Amino acid sequence: METWTSPLSPDQWTLILVSPSADLQADFPFVRRHRELTDVVSPHEGLQRAYEALRRARGEPLEPDFMHIVLAEDLGKLYDLWSPEERQQFEAILQEGPQAQMVVWASARYEDWPRLPSSWRAAFQKVLYGPYDPRSAAAQAQRTSKPEAQRRLAALAQLRPGQALVWNEAGEGTLLAANLVGLGEHAPGHGA
Repeated sequence: METWTSPLSPDQWTLILVSPSADLQADFPFVRRHRELTDVVSPHEGLQRAYEALRRARGEPLEPDFMHIVLAEDLGKLYDLWSPEERQQFEAILQEGPQAQMVVWASARYEDWPRLPSSWRAAFQKVLYGPYDPRSAAAQAQRTSKPEAQRRLAALAQLRPGQALVWNEAGEGTLLAANLVGLGEHAPGHGA
């Protein structure tokens, strides 16, 4: 497997969505548009390979109905960049359901958090808790568990460029590293 080792400046990236399906990617013009606006090498290929290696190690299929990697940096800039139609498309993606695996990019910043739409905030809150069935009692308990949210936010703050976190349905975190493909460790701040 190839590894990704190039440095990435925070001001060079906003957000990109990655799917194993090129056809699905082509359905969302904002993905193509974002790629046209940036000329830096993306770390997403390394993270995607690490994620696929993790799924193989767990004996999980590589292509579920939805397998998205969301790399989020400076959400306010992203929101300003997109047209209303592009914003609606991304909001729809965020709402796709508990089977969507979401990964938060290391350098996410939340200064503009209050002015983002409530649906975006709710979706990214879901990312912090990991995939879940929002109708279940366990999901309700997770959403109101402030200590858990604080631990996950602290874990995100400890990430270095080229790393991301994935949470499973049980709320267990796994660290992915683009420059150490396939690395799986306990998430920072998550204990043993």
